[in-house]
Amino acid sequence: MAPQPGRRAVVRVPVATLWTAPEAVRPIDCPALAGSPDVAAWIAGMDRDQLVGDCVLTQLLLGEPVRVTETRPDGWVRVVALGQPAAKLGADGYPGWLRAAHLADPADADPSSPDPTDVGPAGPALSGPGPAAPAPADA
Repeated sequence: MAPQPGRRAVVRVPVATLWTAPEAVRPIDCPALAGSPDVAAWIAGMDRDQLVGDCVLTQLLLGEPVRVTETRPDGWVRVVALGQPAAKLGADGYPGWLRAAHLADPADADPSSPDPTDVGPAGPALSGPGPAAPAPADA
């Protein structure tokens, strides 16, 4: 299902880049825009003068929730990144633009994926078991 304004969606790719505007994208940014983004190739393809500047706001991780605020027929979607507070930019979260292909309906999300917004007492959720607890000291 295509993202719809006023509805929630989740990131369906390992890393999705949040852009200031679709027009800010440069030809060198194509690997980050692919249906399955290749962030390593994107960064490797840039020289010092091409490093990401003001065109990229942040990046979102697999399963991260967003609220869609606008859609365009060219495949771009304006969203609010609900897991990334931005007091000066938006009370709900970081606003910006994503490729619609990088989003999925929350009902279609893989329930086994860790929730990157779950920051509980130990910090962000990680895949796999954490370190073993220390053995109790003898009394």
